[in-house]
Amino acid sequence: MKNLILIIVFLLLCPSLVLAEEESIPNFKVRIKIDCTGEDLKQTTESYLSRELRSLGDVTIVDTGEDCMIEVVLLENTITSGEKIGPILSVAYLEPTDAKVFLSVLNGLADLHTLVVSYPYTEQINEVVDRLSALVLKMNESTHTLGDYSIDQHLLYTGGTNDLRNRCEKIIVDFDNNYLKEKRVIKVIMYGGEAPTKP
Repeated sequence: MKNLILIIVFLLLCPSLVLAEEESIPNFKVRIKIDCTGEDLKQTTESYLSRELRSLGDVTIVDTGEDCMIEVVLLENTITSGEKIGPILSVAYLEPTDAKVFLSVLNGLADLHTLVVSYPYTEQINEVVDRLSALVLKMNESTHTLGDYSIDQHLLYTGGTNDLRNRCEKIIVDFDNNYLKEKRVIKVIMYGGEAPTKP
């Protein structure tokens, strides 16, 4: 009887242990930004994109503190007669520049440069010093971009007036394959465990 109680307790705890393990790898924080002229079109597009993002299972939609921003610009698409044939969607994946990480790497490179310069001169050491100097200079020149975004990818989607939902589905499928797939591998290395499998 005692063994039966222990087995029941163990079986009840198993789902919560599995859930805790799955939650050890944080979700991707994604922000959606949409720029278009019509408020209805903007809300509809955001709704479609949000629904598809949530269906991925490892994405949390946020307003601030994002890992990545999906920026969508809807451009009216008309033919010479003036008839609208559906908007063109310009989609960019933007990553915020992490100031703390950037400055930490810059300081580390500067310290490494100081250390290498102190070594006895050889052609190899001289080459390392030259490369480090160029890298530190390049990073110093780009500090003005801190707090901005860098573009990871930019894609265009076209179609008819009635297939906005299908295009939004395609946008998120591409985002999953072109962006998140690689990032999942990095998260597995950082946090351990298994990357979520997609059907």
